[in-house]
Amino acid sequence: MAAFGFTVYITWKGDEKDGKRMENILNAAFTYSDIEDNELDVGVDRDKVISLRQEISQKMYKRIPITDEFSEYALFGEYEEPHTLYCNWDDNLNFAPNCFVPLYTMFPELDFLAHYQQDYVSSEDYYKFYCMIYKQGKEIERYIKEYKSYNQYDRRCQKAKDERIIWLQKK
Repeated sequence: MAAFGFTVYITWKGDEKDGKRMENILNAAFTYSDIEDNELDVGVDRDKVISLRQEISQKMYKRIPITDEFSEYALFGEYEEPHTLYCNWDDNLNFAPNCFVPLYTMFPELDFLAHYQQDYVSSEDYYKFYCMIYKQGKEIERYIKEYKSYNQYDRRCQKAKDERIIWLQKK
């Protein structure tokens, strides 16, 4: 079986201030091996950073820091979809969706639509697609689909972009 990873897209509803706060906490949790107050951006809640790292590390085979697991990491304005976090998870980590669960419960004022798209798969493997929706910090919907054909899987991933934009526009 070939090694694979996930491309993770997390889209949120809420105001820019809450989104920026989430961005700062995520950046700090995924970047620093030793959390020092002077390394954190002004206004970042140090306790939330530590809590997020601990909860994620309990769901991973590898200890935090987890910087090496991400080949790319971009938030909000750096990606073409509004209010969307985007990153590639580069290892054979089937539990990638669970690693972001603490994020949703930490920001119950933001609703989230999460797509996890399995990537880097050889032709003999199956292809997995996850969609999860969180409202007020709780999961309200989950969709998981496996595809044997890469073309079917690729079409599903392309459709996900439209779903994120439509979901953002709904009140």
